[in-house]
Amino acid sequence: SLFTIIYYLLLPITTTTALSLIHKRKRKMEQMKDEIFCFYISGHGFGHATRALQLALDLLSNSGKSQLYLISNAPQFIFQDGLNLFPSRLFYKHSNIDAGVVQPLAYTVDRNATVQQLSSFLSNHEEKWKEQESFLKSVKATCVLADAPFLPW
Repeated sequence: SLFTIIYYLLLPITTTTALSLIHKRKRKMEQMKDEIFCFYISGHGFGHATRALQLALDLLSNSGKSQLYLISNAPQFIFQDGLNLFPSRLFYKHSNIDAGVVQPLAYTVDRNATVQQLSSFLSNHEEKWKEQESFLKSVKATCVLADAPFLPW
């Protein structure tokens, strides 16, 4: 079922495994003609966004006329190829949904700056949550997916 797919997407598995699970359920997914998915994607680094985009494209390829909203603080250009493939079914919404980690260098974490950034993010968490709730209602979302961003949880 769709909820099984969501469960597997939330587990720490590889993209290949997730895609395999989606393909195994292709027949059931083809029955989803008018689903409206909202996919929350961490903007920390580009890896989350590129892997999530592949899952989103596969989902759209196998789900009739469904629409999918990518909600992320990752820049839109990362998703642009996918947006071009499904211009009337795949949409991007920039939103500050993740505090992230401050990394002055690729493998260095600035703990103090990260704590300050998280504190700032949490200071208006309720307002951000209400904004997202309003967005989900406005697009009539039928399913919410998330890879690892902070806000939805």
